Amino acid sequence: MNRNEILIQLRPNIVIDETKQSGEYENFQNSTIRPILKFQNVALLTVMKKYLDETKFPKIKNEQERFITGFIQKNQYIKQQLIGMVAGFFTSEELKYYLLNSSILNKRIIQLVIKRVCDGMIN
Repeated sequence: MNRNEILIQLRPNIVIDETKQSGEYENFQNSTIRPILKFQNVALLTVMKKYLDETKFPKIKNEQERFITGFIQKNQYIKQQLIGMVAGFFTSEELKYYLLNSSILNKRIIQLVIKRVCDGMIN
């Protein structure tokens, strides 16, 4: 079994409404990025918990999401680390596609990571 096959087998299945017409970026997001994020969820939350424990994380629930969003978007090091945690699980073909479209795909990855972190860390 090669690396690409192993990476595909690691990913959890995600049910996607295929009746909707989607663009190529959304297809990549749904077929590749979302399953990787689901697989990496515990690791993503562990990394973010470490960073957020070092900050003055707000106690008020509605301020927490705003804080997490700003924290990730403003910190290039953390943003690149989170993107790398996803990109490291791309197959060879997915990586080629990602490298050609990294700007738009990075935005999608960060949006989805922020959502996952908020869902996983806000009480």
